[in-house]
Amino acid sequence: MSGRFVAILMVVFSVFLSFSPSFGQDNRTDEELIRQTLTQYIEAFNSRDPAKAMGYWMDGAEYTAANRDKIKGADKIKKRLVSFFKNNEKAKITQLAAPRILSIAPNMAVARGLIKLELAENGSFNFEQTATFSKQGNSWKIMEMKDQAVYSVERYTKLSEISWLIGEWVDQDNSNQIESKFEWAPNKSFIIGEFKVKLDDNVTLLGNHIIGLDPTSKVIKSWIFDSNGGVGEGVWSKDGSGWAQNITTTLADGRKVTSINIYRPDGPDRLLWRSLGREVAGQPLPNIEEVVIVRKTDKSRKFNN
Repeated sequence: MSGRFVAILMVVFSVFLSFSPSFGQDNRTDEELIRQTLTQYIEAFNSRDPAKAMGYWMDGAEYTAANRDKIKGADKIKKRLVSFFKNNEKAKITQLAAPRILSIAPNMAVARGLIKLELAENGSFNFEQTATFSKQGNSWKIMEMKDQAVYSVERYTKLSEISWLIGEWVDQDNSNQIESKFEWAPNKSFIIGEFKVKLDDNVTLLGNHIIGLDPTSKVIKSWIFDSNGGVGEGVWSKDGSGWAQNITTTLADGRKVTSINIYRPDGPDRLLWRSLGREVAGQPLPNIEEVVIVRKTDKSRKFNN
């Protein structure tokens, strides 16, 4: 096994950075049109006008509520709105954070943002709203929308800075390979990951990765657990255009491993990783120069959560 792979195993393969790929400069108008469509949809919702609101949806659209109920078809979504407005006459949506917009295919894009739903006597609720758009002529229509509950706006906002890691990734070196997958936990309070290390197609190590906001220090931290009994804890901080993670791992035999791992973007589907200041049981190790980690599949770019 290469020295690079041994080093990555020692720090139990942590991940990535804040990077939000979007439309190119030539397609800025499309991004503006999508934002405009979202704004107009919210205005129609707040006016409690289901007919006008549905004008921004495709006929075969699908909506998934925060309780995971799915509604397929514009007619059924409209009926849901009519019933909702009847029972919530003062319902109002407010955007808490401008949506991030990502082009995922020709004439297709995804917008993800944070909204607050106010229900008068019933209080207010925060949601991450993800909408998939399809370009129809010169306009953009909603083909799918998904709402997911957000328990803490502060925690969600902080973790969103590294939410680009959501999806599947692979780092391969000759016969060695590390695969990882990350997704939001319920209520968007943590990012949950799992990783698998292979040597000649044989799985040699499994592990889990939890990333969250420390309630006391208000910094992003990682907790890592591997199948050999190793436990790691890391602290994240901004480093130019990427992130630095200062991590300490206790191996199964009790030895301490420390390093500072630097992550920076190289396009929407590639990550450059390097490791500095590495030590095992107090003994210094050489730095690891930049290596490339890539997305495993294109579909992970769709903001699937």
